[in-house]
Amino acid sequence: MDASFFLRDLYNYRKKTEEGFSYETWAFELNFQHRSFLRQVVIGRRALTEATAQQIAHRLFTNPEEQRHFMILFHYSRSRTPQERQLFGQQLMQMCRGLASGPRWNKKIILGLSPLQFEELVKESECFLEGILSRLDHATVEGCRIFQFDLQLFSSDVTES
Repeated sequence: MDASFFLRDLYNYRKKTEEGFSYETWAFELNFQHRSFLRQVVIGRRALTEATAQQIAHRLFTNPEEQRHFMILFHYSRSRTPQERQLFGQQLMQMCRGLASGPRWNKKIILGLSPLQFEELVKESECFLEGILSRLDHATVEGCRIFQFDLQLFSSDVTES
């Protein structure tokens, strides 16, 4: 868990979902004078300072809890001692437990698949997800509860004879 990884993932998501989104656009939104600084932070070449992290938190998130979460993530990623890391890690876990306290649905299945069937299932899954995303307005999250949708396909390395 690292604040710059979070920013990188957020940048990549917005780049995929928002036409014309760029470091220049984002730097303007965050009130940075130079897009190169933001890019350097996102790719991990420059470290966030406390002041920069607070600026990002306040410009990026309108919800005080989200701002607090980002700042705890910042402090966790900048922890210098195991005690600091444990303290901020515990705070992150408490916040995550609070986020996961809503409606849930879970379904797991185990399938025996040939390599060709696996490839077909991957393609079908991608089409399924594209269909969901095309029907839902996911460009804005304001006023929405955030849900995580996990779809994993992996081999258990167990073969049946």
